[in-house]
Amino acid sequence: MSKSQTILDLSECIKLARELDILGDYEKALSKYQTALNLVTQRKSEVSDSSLKENWGQVETLINNEIKMTQEALKFAQTFQNNDETRLERAKQEEIRNQNLMRNNQEQKNEIQYDPKWERFGGMRPFEIWEKDEPEDPKERDPDVWSPPKVKPNNRGFNRGRLVNYDPNAAAKAQAGKGQNPKGKDTGKKGGKEEEDRKKGKSAFYLHYYPNGEGPDGELIEMIEREVMERSPNVKFDDIAELEEAKITLKEAVLLPLLMPDFFRGVRRPWKGVLLYGPPGTGKTLLAKALATQGKTTFFSVSPTTFASKWKGESEKLVRILFEMARFYAPSTVFIDEVDALGQKRGDGDNEASRKVLAEMLVQMDGVSGKLDQEDLSVEELKKNIVMVMGATNLPWDLDEALRRRFEKKVYIPLPNSVGRREMFRINTKGLEVAKNIDWDRLVLKTEGYSGADIANICREASLITMREILKRTGGRIDFTLIRDHPSFVMKQLQAPVTQSNFDEAVKYIPSSVSQSEVKKYEQFRDEYSNK
Repeated sequence: MSKSQTILDLSECIKLARELDILGDYEKALSKYQTALNLVTQRKSEVSDSSLKENWGQVETLINNEIKMTQEALKFAQTFQNNDETRLERAKQEEIRNQNLMRNNQEQKNEIQYDPKWERFGGMRPFEIWEKDEPEDPKERDPDVWSPPKVKPNNRGFNRGRLVNYDPNAAAKAQAGKGQNPKGKDTGKKGGKEEEDRKKGKSAFYLHYYPNGEGPDGELIEMIEREVMERSPNVKFDDIAELEEAKITLKEAVLLPLLMPDFFRGVRRPWKGVLLYGPPGTGKTLLAKALATQGKTTFFSVSPTTFASKWKGESEKLVRILFEMARFYAPSTVFIDEVDALGQKRGDGDNEASRKVLAEMLVQMDGVSGKLDQEDLSVEELKKNIVMVMGATNLPWDLDEALRRRFEKKVYIPLPNSVGRREMFRINTKGLEVAKNIDWDRLVLKTEGYSGADIANICREASLITMREILKRTGGRIDFTLIRDHPSFVMKQLQAPVTQSNFDEAVKYIPSSVSQSEVKKYEQFRDEYSNK
């Protein structure tokens, strides 16, 4: 037998023997070990080199060691075999152990004494809470009605698992001690330095709502002032391309009542709400911010997630506080983005929380212009009571009928025409270096049916294509060491002019996000419901 054949056979036998050891089949494993040992002995006898004989001798020793371990494992496993004597002995010991457990349980039950106060629990007391020096007659109270145990007046804190000196009005008294009554309304009580510390850092509306500087809805007020209220959005009408007809309509509906409040009273009072609808990316949010900026009104930017809360009743409370804050900081503009998500048509399967939020929204929108009907208000008072509610939606047909009615003025914001698209290219490339030979008329023609957001994406993509072309010339990889060590050189290379081919390629990458069928739906809604 050759040396290579012997080693292959030996390896196979050892491998099988070890696998059988793992599976617990020790007898077959021993037979395989014995076969491997015979191969080693045979090979050892065939070689004449002393060094080789020594190596094979070491292999033989290792196999013998594994055979001994397998034999020991086999002996240990045989002790677990269930012969008749072992099975009977084990059953007898198990029976004795069960009898001992039953006897111990019975002794423990005998120690528990019957107590008439716990008759409905079988006479056993499930937990110890009663004082030994305070016996109680079970006839004094109905066993089916729980009442707090009688306690000594001088006991305080917790007494053996029960709260003593319990006062059900303690929370209300503590709140009243801070200048609040149990309903959370401010009592107007002054508290010296402690009250001044509470008032520190609070806004004017917060102190108007809670003169003491503390109240149960304080966190909601601070959240709205921090995340929703914006003094001046700083957006101008010149930053919005075209939409001249919509701008004129909105200026008449929103800005004129601020400039001539004495004229817009009674039947000519300002609109309760203005709805901006149209395809996405046409500038509805920018128009609302531009109106707030030019009218110098306080701007409240709201989304449906603003009123989301895990606590029951808190969403409606947020709506109420928002409109009270808008009236306090009037003249103000409440802008609700994606209003269709907040005011969808009501049905049988609606969530109760969403229905309550919508109901509160309808009530508040009805009350925003209530004082404007009064004839005896001065011009300044009229101005301070103007609250304009503006909503923006891409799905006006999904609005609830009652909410749609409260948006008395509906303005359609269409896709930009050729003049608007050309102006948008100019606005979006204001900070870029553009080649002088750009054919803007060709780009305007290619982007027919594109929204303002689509054109902005085209300009961004065209500027990035220039960067990609420069990177390809350097192997398509970014050398971060060069950028870190020579930033001015890298910026000079990357700020190459945007060419006509870059714009053409960007138009291929970015299709229009609005289909013609959707445009027809907006036009149909305009013909049916819109004022303009």
